[in-house]
Amino acid sequence: MLADIPAGLVGTGGAAGILAVAVWLILTGRLIPRTTHEDRIGDKDKQIAWLLEENAAKSAEAKIRTEQVNKLMSNSDLSLAILNSIAKTAGRDADVAS
Repeated sequence: MLADIPAGLVGTGGAAGILAVAVWLILTGRLIPRTTHEDRIGDKDKQIAWLLEENAAKSAEAKIRTEQVNKLMSNSDLSLAILNSIAKTAGRDADVAS
């Protein structure tokens, strides 16, 4: 940050130099009031809280989806086993599906 200060302001000494640097910082937006900073931090905290809630909701949905897929897969395994046994009793040696 200090490297960005114009050389003309650094060369000025004393109170006038400090005042010039302070004015330059204010004009470039690098020096803001505490309340503005706290407002920005508060907004970020609200955004982070919202993102955490959304992440938790999506994780819960993904868990439910995974459980449903696992249930469907076990049912499909049973159906495949039944079809294979029917095919074997009908005289076919090859599996119905692999």
